[in-house]
This record gives sequence, structure tokens and C-alpha cells, in this order.
Amino acid sequence: MNSAQVNVPAGEQGGALEEPRHGFRAVVQSVASKAAILGLQAGTGILTARMLKPAGRGELAAMILWPLFIASLTTLGVPSALIYHLRHHPEQKTNLVTNAFAMATVMGIVSSVITAFILPLWLHQYSPTIIRFAEIFLVTVPLCSVTLAGRAALEAEHDFSGSNAIQILTPLSTLIVLVGLLAVQNFNSYTAAIAYIVAALPSFWWMVVRIRRAGISVGRMRIPITKQLLSYGVRSYGVDLLGTLALQVDQVLVVSLLSASAMGSYVVVLSLSRMLNVFQTSVVMVLFPKAAGHAKPQVLAMTGKAVRISGFATAICGLLVCLAGPTLLGLLYGPEYEAASGALRILV
Repeated sequence: MNSAQVNVPAGEQGGALEEPRHGFRAVVQSVASKAAILGLQAGTGILTARMLKPAGRGELAAMILWPLFIASLTTLGVPSALIYHLRHHPEQKTNLVTNAFAMATVMGIVSSVITAFILPLWLHQYSPTIIRFAEIFLVTVPLCSVTLAGRAALEAEHDFSGSNAIQILTPLSTLIVLVGLLAVQNFNSYTAAIAYIVAALPSFWWMVVRIRRAGISVGRMRIPITKQLLSYGVRSYGVDLLGTLALQVDQVLVVSLLSASAMGSYVVVLSLSRMLNVFQTSVVMVLFPKAAGHAKPQVLAMTGKAVRISGFATAICGLLVCLAGPTLLGLLYGPEYEAASGALRILV
């Protein structure tokens, strides 16, 4: 027996052994939930693509694109700061979460008002009715902002199942409402958009339930804690901002450049190519909270391993999508979308 073995207490040895196991289990659970989300999103995507055709699908995208994009764009790094400080100062969790929720609400309200003035200029090629609906749907931006902060709080508490459930509820609720619209024969771009937007409510409600189960109640607004969150958040905001832009800036740009029909085809092939994100998003969701309390060498080792595994899995699946994607476009979404197979390969 060497000195290292003698000096490490048995409890710490057990904790060191359990940590990778817990991390692996959380990643597997996250991948499974992401697969469920992809399945639900595929269901909503197929249904809207077939019922609305490319032009209607493009109008739908123009109306529903903004709430989550604006909420993610204007976080100021608060979700990341919340994870970091909850991991380092768990005794302050009530005040940290309360201040983070308040900040998210204010940023959501301010950003939605500013966006409402920009949308008529950005969606100039769409009808006034489409623009009006897009503006009305901005009322859910604060809900999305607070939900993002709530998910961060749950992940900091290692409640990954709660965070995953929040993400699953959104497409599940959307699919249920869309099927109901189809049953009553009231399926069009506007009613489908309402189905997507109201799906934010069950997710918000479940987030509140899980937060309360975690023992987090309403605390006080404290300027020092707000500054504490902003200090870390602003420094990490660049990573959050780049992540949001990488996922959605293309849609924001092309919606102002393409016709409704072309936008509809683009959204369909984009959603098929985005299936590849399941590995990266699942790993990152678990990696940051797990790594937040460790020393730099451990963080680098954990991150390097995560990059190698997720990168290899993504490359294999990308090849499969390139081979089978064009056929799937016709079979699943309809022959109207087969002409977009070249764009699918580029996006993959």
C-alpha cells in the first residue's frame, strides 16, 4: 500500500469513485431525455410541415422564433453565474435564486419591449397579421428567461431529471395541442403558433414545482448578491451568447431574407440536422455543474474526455444523416421538401 492510499480517507475514496458514476448516469439520463425531446420535436415538425406546407411552415417560424431566442440572448450570463455560486455558496441558495429570478424577469420584460419595435422592420416581407402575432407572443419572453434561470438552479442542485422534464414538457405540450387542433379541424399557421407559445406555461409551472421541492423559497432582493451574480455572469456571458447565436442566428437572419416558402423548407432541414446536437448539449448540461467544484486540472481532464466522446458520436451520426437524410425528408415531411436535401448536407 502506498502513501497516497494511506492518506485518503475511505469516505473520500468512495466519493471519488461515485462522482464519475453519477456523472455518467446523469449524461446517459440526459441523452435519453434529449432523444425523447427529439422524438417529440420530430412529431411536431412532421405534423406542421405536412399540414401547413412550406409557405405555412415559414409563417409559423416567423411568429414563434423570437421568445426563446430573445430570452437566451439576454441572459447576461445569469444562469451560468447561478450554477457557479450555488455550487460554491449553497447556504445562500434562496437569496441567489430569488435575485436571479428577479434579474431574469426584468431583462425579459425590457428585451421583449425593445424587440416589439424591431420586429416590423425585420419581418417586412410578412403580412401585418403575422407581425402582430409575433409581437403578441413576446409576452412569454420573461417566462422563458425565468425558466432558463430555474433550470440552472436545478442543475446546480444535480436535479438533472427535473431540468430534463422541463425541456420535455415543452414539445410534449405542443404536440398535444397540435393534435387537438387537428382533431377539431382548426389547424393553420396562427393556431399552430399559439400551440407552440402556450407550451411555455407547463414548463414554467413544473420548474416552480421542482424549485420548491429543492427547498428553495422566496428570499430577499439584495444588491450585493445581484452584483455577485452579474460579476460572474458578465464574464461568462460571451460563452452563452455565442452558444445562442450558433444555434439560432441563422434563422433570425434568413427569416428576413427568404420568402415564407423558402423559410419553411429551411426550418425543416435545419431541424433534421439539429438532431446531431443531442450529444453535445447532453454532455455540457452535466459537465459544467459537475466541474464547477473541482480544480483546474480535473476540469480540463473532464472536458477533454467529454469532447472526444461527444465529437466521435456526433461524427458517426452526421454521416448517417447525410446518407439517409434526403430520403427521410420525402418520407417524413413530404415531397415538397425533397429539393432542400442539398441544404441539409451543408447544415450537417
